[in-house]
Amino acid sequence: MRDSPSCPMSSSRKAARNLPAAAGFPRLLGLRGSITSDVINPAAPYAGKAAFNEECRHMTTNRSTSTSSTDTPRIYVASLADYNSGILHGRWIDADQSADAIREAISEMLAESKEPMAEEWAIHAFENFGSYSLSESEDIDKVAEMACLIGEHGPLFAELVAHFAGDLDDAKRWMQDGYRGEWESLTHYAESLVDDCYSDVLKGLPDFIRYRIDFEGIGRDMELGGDIFTIELDHKLHVFDSQI
Repeated sequence: MRDSPSCPMSSSRKAARNLPAAAGFPRLLGLRGSITSDVINPAAPYAGKAAFNEECRHMTTNRSTSTSSTDTPRIYVASLADYNSGILHGRWIDADQSADAIREAISEMLAESKEPMAEEWAIHAFENFGSYSLSESEDIDKVAEMACLIGEHGPLFAELVAHFAGDLDDAKRWMQDGYRGEWESLTHYAESLVDDCYSDVLKGLPDFIRYRIDFEGIGRDMELGGDIFTIELDHKLHVFDSQI
């Protein structure tokens, strides 16, 4: 989906965006300059358990992997008692359901073990979580919420989680407030941004300047300067505003 850069913005976000003022328009002609940005901390601990998406709580608790969509996030949970005894015993579990349903499926898997003390488990494989790598002991509440949000927003959300090193709160915030759409390139994004935000200024420029603006350089400088960050997915560039 190709979104507009949204200029002008709503008053609640205008101050945070910090777009260049008209007086600073020479920068948009391709001139480099310093761009300040807030520092994003991608290592903040997960704190979204209480805000778990309610839709996930109403999903069925007896899913079978045979009916799962090929793009459904899922995890392979193995019994550690069996694993330590040289036996492979585990189950693929759809992750886009409630955390309680996932825990129930894990308990059922452990109950089917022939080992007398099969109580501990680990995530030994996973699918459709993008480039984010789940740990063996990943929090089940986090797994369920992340999978539900991937179902809502698509694979882009998984890549956004990976960008923020697993911080779901940051990923949700930037997905909701910072997403500037899907573009062919930063050049296309920069050209649309300039056209939307500086159309009156552009009309006042002579053609020999107007048609020689370095949109590629503008887009590059916005990314290098911290105004935006990008995620490439399926040969498309997804642009996010860093200044929210």
